[in-house]
Amino acid sequence: MPRSLPWTLFPIASFVTGDLADSGGLDEYGLVVDILSRLAMPVFVIPGNHDRREAMRDGFAAAYPYLRQAEDFLHYVVEDFPVRLIGLDTVVPEKVGGAICAARAAWFADRLAEGDGRPTLVFMHHPPLRYRCQRDGCDDVPNRQRIRGACRKPS
Repeated sequence: MPRSLPWTLFPIASFVTGDLADSGGLDEYGLVVDILSRLAMPVFVIPGNHDRREAMRDGFAAAYPYLRQAEDFLHYVVEDFPVRLIGLDTVVPEKVGGAICAARAAWFADRLAEGDGRPTLVFMHHPPLRYRCQRDGCDDVPNRQRIRGACRKPS
């Protein structure tokens, strides 16, 4: 087996799927922006359960204006690549688990419908599938079936 590949691979984007801060303070987000700005590719962030939605939006506004696409959540769509990118905010403030409420599910379904069949990469902090976890609440994503429902093509 060769010791190296005959070509060099460069990532075209970086996805940071939450827990960017410990307590969700603006100073923490300033540090994160400083660190992520050193990457040579576009960065796409989505909040996790340790993040504070409004502080994250305010702290990242200049560096990541896509976070202002949705009013109530930090959802967004990026159309700049051959594959569409959808960041889906699953955070419930002050809770470990996330949620896909009716408003989020409707937003997600509408964005998928706008894609005209283009391949789409969806990323979020909380997993859309059930998994085993040792801590209470970390697997709790009520109404996760709404994600699957939105992903089904109409017959």
